[in-house]
Amino acid sequence: MHFEHLVDKWALLVVIALTGHPTRFNQLGRAIGGVFQNGLSQAPRRLERDGVVCRVVIATAPVAVEYSLTALGRTPADAITPFATWAVIHADAVSSARLRHDADSP
Repeated sequence: MHFEHLVDKWALLVVIALTGHPTRFNQLGRAIGGVFQNGLSQAPRRLERDGVVCRVVIATAPVAVEYSLTALGRTPADAITPFATWAVIHADAVSSARLRHDADSP
């Protein structure tokens, strides 16, 4: 089995961002933040190929693309969500620990 796409940094962020609702491409970029355009366009396509993400082209002017998790994609999302929640709750504590560590390092 090939899991390299699911453990890629951007792929995990895409799965977390898509949890619970379909999201358009630009919204996905805003939700993730700090992602390079190349990474943002490649991660959902790789996940689509793996059957984790569904990509729908919406015939509007201009054309819009919407991504959502498939049933298969919701499975890792269920496993990742508790960690993502922990990360959000403890982000300030982690930042403080990093600052203390960096201040103590030569």
